[in-house]
Amino acid sequence: MPLTQSGANPEANIRTYNDVTGNQVINATNITNVHTGSGDDTILAMLKPVDHNRHYVQPCMDGTRKDIFTEIQHWLDQPADAQEAKNILWITGSPGAGKSAIASSLISKLRADHRLGGSFTFRRGDTVLSDPAALWRTVAFDLARFDPDAASTVVTALKEGSVDPQRPDIAAHFDILIKESLEQMNEKLVAQENPRYPVVVVDALDECGDSYQNPQRKTLLDTLTRWSKLPKTIKLIITGRDDRLPEPFRQACQKIVLPTADKVTPAASKDIQTFFESRFKEPTTNIPSLAQAGWPAPYDIQ
Repeated sequence: MPLTQSGANPEANIRTYNDVTGNQVINATNITNVHTGSGDDTILAMLKPVDHNRHYVQPCMDGTRKDIFTEIQHWLDQPADAQEAKNILWITGSPGAGKSAIASSLISKLRADHRLGGSFTFRRGDTVLSDPAALWRTVAFDLARFDPDAASTVVTALKEGSVDPQRPDIAAHFDILIKESLEQMNEKLVAQENPRYPVVVVDALDECGDSYQNPQRKTLLDTLTRWSKLPKTIKLIITGRDDRLPEPFRQACQKIVLPTADKVTPAASKDIQTFFESRFKEPTTNIPSLAQAGWPAPYDIQ
């Protein structure tokens, strides 16, 4: 990736980061982040975004899931004008397949690359994290912190009262806070030589909404599907089980299925072995005699 520098901010620092496959890339990033005025901060607080630290999921162990991250990186790098290009990636699999760990790794790596436009993790049984109406309010807040044009769009909408973030009007939240912000952002980015387009990550979609929230969940799925109408450069990654999802949503997504049970690939088997090797070696830190005795031996792991 060539070194780039934003014309809007000529001061930049050169840094390295790892893409989602773990490869090191050199890039130039602006020194300053997006800072809104104190008055705007007060207005943005009306969104009442969910605290991202409310539920933390451990990322994948270093060196694992390389095949999956390579496939994700290929999708991220796919030209927007490619005939088969889709701007929604759906990562699915059975419980325990590692969907949330992959999402956590992606969030960390996209943030390091200054491409994380926003994120949200649903969690069943948590009244806040299972609320369908919380998603776009939180992502709108994230986008306002990510890009000054998005901040201006969101703040203006809140000032003018064109959207009420406290009403669970999910469709309005998407249309006014998300769609308009991203379209404004895209107009600016397409004029740049090497733009960093935002990526939004939504984890554990299957844990969204209780039974009494089915109408809201349906509306949320409709808005997620409508993301496909946004510019192809604006990408959305969703993880979740293949559960209660309408056909239009499926058709709008590029899909990665994480293998489990008898469908586990050799790469996934190697990842499992790496995981157990790491865990079995942990006691040797405090008990050196174990390491001296050759713990763990290959047969201990197998």
